[in-house]
Amino acid sequence: MASWRGVIDEPIAAQKIFGRVVEKLLTALDIETHIIDESTDIASFGDKILQVYEQRKVLVLLCSPRVWTKSQDLYSEKTFEVSHLKHYQEEVKQKNCTVNPSMTRIDVLKDLTDNMTKKDLIIANIGFPARELYHVNDQSHFFYMTGSFGQVSAIGIGIARYQPNKQIYVLEGDGSMLMSPGILPMITAYSPNNLTIICLNNGSYGSTGNQPTLYNLGFIDFSIVVHGFGFQPSKFANISDRSNLMALVPNLSDYQFIQIFIRPLNAEVGKIPLTPKEIGDRFMNSMSD
Repeated sequence: MASWRGVIDEPIAAQKIFGRVVEKLLTALDIETHIIDESTDIASFGDKILQVYEQRKVLVLLCSPRVWTKSQDLYSEKTFEVSHLKHYQEEVKQKNCTVNPSMTRIDVLKDLTDNMTKKDLIIANIGFPARELYHVNDQSHFFYMTGSFGQVSAIGIGIARYQPNKQIYVLEGDGSMLMSPGILPMITAYSPNNLTIICLNNGSYGSTGNQPTLYNLGFIDFSIVVHGFGFQPSKFANISDRSNLMALVPNLSDYQFIQIFIRPLNAEVGKIPLTPKEIGDRFMNSMSD
């Protein structure tokens, strides 16, 4: 199943281009496609999947944005119930549940950016993290990702290595980190002293409807993960309330990894009114200042 971005009211330029040609590309590869255009078409999923198994063929279900845009609420806080947890899941979930975050993402972004200078570069994750950062405090030295979910830390380590006189802050999320955890040992291998990863952990995929991540379901303990990948315990911090965050802010650059627990709630902000080229050009220019 593929989300068929770029065909309806799509603000991201790259998605528009890909959306126009994806069906033709699949046809050229001799891959059968089936379009799910409305939520009522979901009922046909079962029959199509059954055909795939019976006929041993490849089928791509192109899911139009119409399916989710009419019913999805991106701005309501979600709660999750999980049943039949295994022992390890229960243990991790119990530990995670001791955290009761009071801050939202936009609260954190305001506090962070109020205490940064022009030498502080921010690489913001795709979706609401980038959108909220733009509306809180837009700066030319902030890079807003418009694609490549899961690659924000990879971009951060690249910039940190070639801009040693700048401090780089990467705005990660728990869902994004779970997409590409392999970059973490790469970061510790190079150990740049000008890179700080800030994981805004809301336990959900905030930009697609706040579906729960594996962290939320009790599988993941990031404290163990980053320690196992070589991050120094003295340069790791967990933050769950604003008083602790404000105490940490003056020494933010001393840390390699900061996990900030936030509520699964998105601010009602609009899209970023800049093209990917505009974002990239002004960011590159800011690095030469």
